[in-house]
Amino acid sequence: MSSIFNIDLSRNFRLMLLLFIACGLAACGGGGYGGSSYNGGGYSSSSYSSSSASSSSSVVASTQLSLNLDSKQIVSATSTSSSSSTSAAASITFDAAGMMTGSVTLTGVTATAVTLNDAFAGNNGAMVLSFTQSSTNVNMWNLSGTLNANQLLDLQAGKMYLLVATSAAPQGALRGQILPAGVTVTWASLSGDQEVPSVTSSITGTVAVTVNTITKKAAVNLNLSVNNASGAELLTGSSSTNGVSLATLVADNAVAGHWWNENVTLTDADIANYNSSKWYVNVNTNAHASGEVRAQIAQTPPTLAQLQVNIFTAKCAGCHNGTGTILPGVQNLTSAANTFAALVNVPSIEQNTLMKIKPSDPDNSYLIRKVEGDASITGSRMPLGGQLSQAEIDQLRAWVTAGAPNN
Repeated sequence: MSSIFNIDLSRNFRLMLLLFIACGLAACGGGGYGGSSYNGGGYSSSSYSSSSASSSSSVVASTQLSLNLDSKQIVSATSTSSSSSTSAAASITFDAAGMMTGSVTLTGVTATAVTLNDAFAGNNGAMVLSFTQSSTNVNMWNLSGTLNANQLLDLQAGKMYLLVATSAAPQGALRGQILPAGVTVTWASLSGDQEVPSVTSSITGTVAVTVNTITKKAAVNLNLSVNNASGAELLTGSSSTNGVSLATLVADNAVAGHWWNENVTLTDADIANYNSSKWYVNVNTNAHASGEVRAQIAQTPPTLAQLQVNIFTAKCAGCHNGTGTILPGVQNLTSAANTFAALVNVPSIEQNTLMKIKPSDPDNSYLIRKVEGDASITGSRMPLGGQLSQAEIDQLRAWVTAGAPNN
């Protein structure tokens, strides 16, 4: 494995399972509102997140995955850059016995090999299976093979990726991490100006954090431009604070600049902090014992449009339909525009000392307290007939924390 420098993943890498969870909570009533997790990728100037959903928390028969590959996941410098003319689309099917079939179609790149490899994001691993070039289409490579029991477990943990090699980049030109249900990856770039207080530093680096909410495990792979770090940690804390240690990273004796910990045990509170962008990686040096460079593991919040589809339309609009003069119908949550007008900076009907949504302040937003079952909020916890998962509440909180934008 080689180091990578200041790499931001682009929006065009996104893993999507073709089997999606059907939203099935009971319709809400009264003065409350539902919530839903945001499954998808997000991009900002310093981080990339991707996630996927499936109908099961474990590998099932004939599960099909679709994914795109790009150069920005490669853990080394290559001569191939990600662009609209350089890409790969893959379709992979696997079953509970570990049988894998599928194909990769290339555009703008001439491959010398396409392989399935075993490693978490931010690390390089050994080849597991090799694709065969089609005899009728040189841009198509086909896969047929079987994973052993351990490899199948690695696939479920998000520890498998597809790799496209070329003559110019024999170690890899394109890569796509496979993320099954419950697994997300967030990438972030390290810099001295993220330290609290900020530090002037020439050190750069990238960290990839894989989180499995089913097994409550995390894997962290940090790659630095230098090999003079004296320590590295994963910590809990917001971007403006210095937090507490969650896990220590260990220097890789075989690869300069690589620090890692691929067996971090998580609690529900840890996962909630991850979903709320309250994790960061900090690197110490002899010159800066408290921190030379740092990267906030920032999650990109869902948009109101996404929340409308997954939450308000799916779980609330059946009752909160804008009809009548009393709750629930008086509140119109049938479209993003109506939801924004009904919730943001609007006093609660039941407790008018609170705003339904107070931008940037989820703790003092009536909606958040209502779905969390806060004892200080009158009436039943919403949605009626079922409680939201912590991940769903976290996504709603993330939108509010970001200022509850009308997006």
